[in-house]
Amino acid sequence: MRNIWFMILILSVSLPGCQRLNDLWRVLYFPEKSFYDLDAYLLRLKRYPHIKITKQRIDRSKKLLSDRDKSDNYWYSSFLSKMNEPVLYKIKLLENSEVFRFLWFRSFNRPVAIRVSKSDQSITLIAKVLSGAGAYRTRKLINTVIKTLKEKDWRDIQALVKASKFWSMRTVTYEIGFDGAHWILEGRNPKEYHVVMRWSPRDKHFAKLCLHLLKLSGLNEKPVY
Repeated sequence: MRNIWFMILILSVSLPGCQRLNDLWRVLYFPEKSFYDLDAYLLRLKRYPHIKITKQRIDRSKKLLSDRDKSDNYWYSSFLSKMNEPVLYKIKLLENSEVFRFLWFRSFNRPVAIRVSKSDQSITLIAKVLSGAGAYRTRKLINTVIKTLKEKDWRDIQALVKASKFWSMRTVTYEIGFDGAHWILEGRNPKEYHVVMRWSPRDKHFAKLCLHLLKLSGLNEKPVY
C-alpha cells in the first residue's frame, strides 16, 4: 500500500497553490470516502475460502480502506489539478445540464482527461493530456482539445451510460493488480454526483463508454489497457 504520509508530502509540493499540508483539503476533487466501500471489500475477501471474516479483520479492513481512500483521492486529484480541471461534485448545474469526465491514467503512458458537458445551448468536449506517465513522473499539460459535439453524439453517450448502468455501479470493487491503468468516470447532473473507478476494466459496457469518450476526443493515445 502506498504510504499516505509520503503521498501527502509529495502532493503538497506538486499541487498548484499548496503551501502547507492543510491546503491539500482545498483541492481534493472527490468527496470524502468516495473510494471507501467496506461491503465491496468483504465480498472480494469471501472469494478466498482460507480467509476468515472476523471482527478483528473487519476492524483492520476499515483502517486500511480509510487510508487507501485518502491516498487515492490525493493521487487522482493531483492529475486533475495539473490539468486545471473543475471540481465536478461541487459545481451547480442548471436544469437539463449534465457533465461526464473520464480520467484515464496508465502506468507507462500519458494521463488523459476527457470532459463532456451538455447544456441547453451546446454540447462541448474538452480533452487534456499531461506529459510523463501515470504512475511515475507527471510534468505539465501538453495538449488541450476543445470540440463542439452534435445531438447524436450526446444520444450515443446516454445510450452507453444506460447500458453500463453507470449511475448504480459500485464506485470501487478492489479489483486491482500491478501496473495496468486506472479508469475513473464521473457523472454530474443537477440532482446527483457519482464516480466509478475500475482498474483495467473487465466490464465491457463500462469500458465501451469510456473508450467512446476517448474516440470522440480524436486523441490518438495508445496503447489501451
